[in-house]
Amino acid sequence: MQLMRKHWYQLGGIALLLLCGWLLLFRPQLGALRLMTILNLMALFTHQLEEYQFPGGAPMVINRVVYDEVKQPDRFPGNELSIMIVNASAWVIYVVAIALPQVTWLGMGVMFFSLFQILGHCLEMNLKLKTWYNPGMATTLLLFLPLGWHYIAYVLAQHLLDPAGWLAAIFMLLACIVLTIILPVQGLKNRNTPYPIDSWQVRRFAQVTHWARRKGRTEMMNRIIAHWYELAVYIAAGVAMVLALGEWSFEQRILLLSLCVLHVHFFEEFGFPGGFVWGGLKVEQGRVNPDVGKWPLNMLSAWWGNEWFALAVYTLPLFLPQYHWLVLAAVIFAFAEVLMHVVIFNIGLRSWYNPGLVSALFGLMPISIWYLLRTLPTGQFNWRDLLLAVLWIAFNYWMAFKSPMCKALTAKTDYRLSKREVMKAHVYMERTHSDPTVLQNFGSEE
Repeated sequence: MQLMRKHWYQLGGIALLLLCGWLLLFRPQLGALRLMTILNLMALFTHQLEEYQFPGGAPMVINRVVYDEVKQPDRFPGNELSIMIVNASAWVIYVVAIALPQVTWLGMGVMFFSLFQILGHCLEMNLKLKTWYNPGMATTLLLFLPLGWHYIAYVLAQHLLDPAGWLAAIFMLLACIVLTIILPVQGLKNRNTPYPIDSWQVRRFAQVTHWARRKGRTEMMNRIIAHWYELAVYIAAGVAMVLALGEWSFEQRILLLSLCVLHVHFFEEFGFPGGFVWGGLKVEQGRVNPDVGKWPLNMLSAWWGNEWFALAVYTLPLFLPQYHWLVLAAVIFAFAEVLMHVVIFNIGLRSWYNPGLVSALFGLMPISIWYLLRTLPTGQFNWRDLLLAVLWIAFNYWMAFKSPMCKALTAKTDYRLSKREVMKAHVYMERTHSDPTVLQNFGSEE
């Protein structure tokens, strides 16, 4: 229960990625209504990630704005348990709409519920907080609004609802509000609750609200850099949508699917569970400098390095499909990642798991095997292609993590890793008998 209570939105993110993979790999034949209800559920998962992961802070927004609580907004009326139930119960209703696409008034009511977020996120919350943004607003405008508009337009064009059906959809909207918002919060409200909102969410609410009231861009950019790996989840979802909606060759589908998984890989390494930087330094150097400011990587250079690799090795070949060795480089890199995460890092960290292993072993590698099984029998590659692919990987690794550009970005000490980021590796510190108390000169907690 504690895992669900504290990480339900991250589990929703995993479900989002599984749905993306299912749609992209198996390309199921779905009716228009069922497809739109599935996309609505995926939009919900993404919306919840924006509210609770990046930028986060939504629990405090709900208590402060929706319920006008000023005395104990960190625990009343909504608390960690009731907020989890609110959001997880919405999953159930959205899944029911997927299972019963022919019950159009049900799907329309759920779609109305998604569109209902516009009132809260775009009007009420911004007016009361005197901000231009709040956690959840972006996905409301970019996902819920166009999807809901398309669903309504389709239903109207096909004449799928009569007046009674539209009335039933409105009642369904009200039922969603009562069952998934009002009842859980009111039933579990307690000023002495043992489940207060996590202090990270409280701090993030203050940061986001402060930023959304500012006109400058510096603070916004600092926070984006400090949490670039959380943006990687949204990039993965965007790439998945591009793959699903476009017409692509087999090689381009392999690249887009790999690019999607690669950004999930970034999130696993740096976000959840995270701790990759300390672990990587420990394996590579044997000893980690206790001064975090002197590490050969900070959040800015990590962002640069990973996204450079994503662009050069995975995105560039999309536009040059005639150069097969470019695609081969992306495929080979996947196996290199598996070798590093399954063998080298596990031996160096005395562990059976390290951040990045799951997405490399069960994401990047199967895609690459699929590609090789299709292309090797055709004799498409020769030794020259293999040599060029390896050299391309080596060059881009140097550009990403060893070049003067990377060193210049690392020299910007304002972006060194915070204590929270570093201590994500505490499990590996214990297993290698490393003392975390000697670490110092952390970056600021964003």
